[in-house]
Parts: sequence; structure tokens; C-alpha cells
Amino acid sequence: MNAKLGHSFEMAFQTKKFLKIISQFMSTKSIIKKFWIIDEKLRYGKKSTVNQILTAIRNKGIGCTIRQIHYDFVTIADIWQQPIINEGDKYFFKNDEFSIQNGKISEEDSATFELLLFNSQNLKPTGVYDKYNKILDKILSDIAKGKKAKNIANIKAIQPEISFGNKGYEWIEPIFNAIINKEAIEIIYQKAKSEPEKKIISPYILKEHRNRWYCVGYDHLNRKVTKIYSLDRMHNVEYSAKPYWNDPHFDIENYFKYSLGIYHYIDKKPEIVKLEFYEYFIETIQNHPLMPTQKSKLTKRGKALEVELEVYNSKELVTEILKYGELVKVISPLSLAKTIKEKSKKIAELY
Repeated sequence: MNAKLGHSFEMAFQTKKFLKIISQFMSTKSIIKKFWIIDEKLRYGKKSTVNQILTAIRNKGIGCTIRQIHYDFVTIADIWQQPIINEGDKYFFKNDEFSIQNGKISEEDSATFELLLFNSQNLKPTGVYDKYNKILDKILSDIAKGKKAKNIANIKAIQPEISFGNKGYEWIEPIFNAIINKEAIEIIYQKAKSEPEKKIISPYILKEHRNRWYCVGYDHLNRKVTKIYSLDRMHNVEYSAKPYWNDPHFDIENYFKYSLGIYHYIDKKPEIVKLEFYEYFIETIQNHPLMPTQKSKLTKRGKALEVELEVYNSKELVTEILKYGELVKVISPLSLAKTIKEKSKKIAELY
């Protein structure tokens, strides 16, 4: 029998068997959605507890119990012939390269996929990069029988900025998954010159700034507010069984609206800052605004660019202005101009 035809018969048989099993318990749509969630928690070598899986399922509005999840483990193993095993309280697929959602893409899509992989070199120290490569190899196998048309890793046409310090990158994947699945996480966090402390966070955003990664999330235990956490200060990240909390005051679109860098200030109001740029920085600032809301206009017969920003008056703002040296001047506020002047004097005294 033709191998593809035989595979189709086998899949049809499994599908019929699958639908027969699940029809005894709940709607096909709900059970498939539940299986997809379980797969998300276990696929490609991930390990999760039953409580973590239960929380993820309930967060999607599906009724479920721990007992039902154990039944699901048996059903998944029976249908897809992929045993689910456990070590202690963590469960995972025996085959760490398996997912019930394995799919195929076109050759054109694979080129885009490889380009994205190349552009994600900063993720090399994380498990995400290795898994990305494995998935790419799998989905290309039906196109070139395991042989890639091009090895984009050897192409130097695109050279993104690469971080030479990767501390905290190992937490990108679990935090990203927690955001997607609306799950709380438990972390060990250590601020500078402080003792490590346990925190439970409902994460909302992963943000990169100057090759450092940050997480914006709701702090369940302490101030009960949404704050920013640096991933390089995290010592551990685990999923929490605590229900995910959506902060009604958090606005994902405007959280960084007045931030020149990464920090959001709860107790500060933004200020109107006016700067004047000269020479080659005129075109640079026109083409690459400091902020999305930047207003600018040419003055002094095109020899200066006046820029207006609504921004937090912060150390990040001061650092940014100093970067342009003598080719920028603070017009207002006067307090910021005074700060830049004092910092410039201290820099001059170093030489």
C-alpha cells in the first residue's frame, strides 16, 4: 500500500477513535481545546505539574478537575502513541521532540522562518533558540527530505545587534508562555544590595531595552501594583497555582508612553521637555525620533531642530541627552538644563 495512503487510513482511524472517546464526556470543541492546552504545557520537552495544567485550562474558561486531566493523559497517549511520564510531580512527553500540533509549512514560509531565526540570535543562550531550530528542521523535512535549501546561519547579509551578556535570558521562555496562557509565576528576585525574596507575579509584557530583558507584571504579595522586573535579577521562575490577575488599571498600549527607556513612574507626572539639535543629528533625530510622540520643527534657517517631548524627567533622559554631547541643548525645563550642565562639568573634570 502507498505509504501516504496508509498514513491517511491510520489517521482516519485514530480520529474516529478519538471522537468516539471524547463524545462520551464533553463537546468535541472543548476537549480538543483542552488537549491543545495540555500539549502547550508538555510539548518539546516542557515539564508541568497537574496543578499548573489545571490552572491553564481553567484560565481558558474550561471546566476541569485533576482527575479528568489524568484521564486526558491516558487518552492522549492512546491516540497519538506518545506516553506521558512523570518525575516527582512534573509530567512530560516521553519523546521530548513531540507535539500533537506538529504541522508543515511551505518553502516560502520556511525562508521567512529561517530569517526570523537568524534575527533572534540574542536568544541563543535560551532553550527557545534550540527548539526553534529543531522545529525548523522538522517542518523542512517534508520539503527537502531533511536537506535545507540554504543554510542561512552562514549568510552575513543581516547582522542584528547581539548582546554579549545574556544573564536572565533563560527566563524568557517560561515567562512568555505564562503571558500567553495567562498564568501566574513564582520568582526569586534580588534587587541590588538586597536579599533575595519570593514574589508571585501575573506577567503582562516582556520588553527588551538595550539588550536587557524586563517583565511587566502585577505583584500579588507586596505592593499589589503592576511593576517592572529585570530578568537578570531573577534566580528562579516557576508556574504558580495562584489565579492569574488582570490589573484593571494596567494599559498595555500606554504603559511606556512617557518612558524614554524602560522605567514607568507611578509617583511622577511627565514633563514637557524641549531640546535643540545641531549639525548631523538634525537628520538623525528626524529619521529616528526619540519617542513616538515627538514633535519637531526646523529653526534657525534649517541649522537647528527643535524637539518637544512629553516624558518622565529621569536618569534615562539625562543619559540620552548627554550622549549627543555639544550637539544638543536643553531649552526647557531649566531644572533639566541645570542637571545637564552639572553633569557635563563633572565629565570634564575627569580629563
